Amino acid sequence: MILPVRRWLLVEKVLDDYESVEGDLLVDRSAAHAVRESVYGDDLRPLPDDRVATVELSGAECQLVADSLAHRAAAADTESHDHGIGVSGSEIWDLLRVLDAQLTRR
Repeated sequence: MILPVRRWLLVEKVLDDYESVEGDLLVDRSAAHAVRESVYGDDLRPLPDDRVATVELSGAECQLVADSLAHRAAAADTESHDHGIGVSGSEIWDLLRVLDAQLTRR
């Protein structure tokens, strides 16, 4: 999937804040690792926000990303604060739509 680094950093934050319903820790860790591997440079700093990065995710990892974004967006829609994520539910829903459109084209 292809997104600007700033959006992948949001995915990373949401994944760090989410535990999958099935509790598959290997999928949780592999999805977060795939994102980090693509958006951080050799100096362990994120690449520029506007740079486009491609992250290869398995089907299970894509599902985890979608589930975690939907969970976080729904929670943000009903909460008066963001629990450190720093974005609105509408921004997260928008990101989920972008990712869903890419998955539909696969």
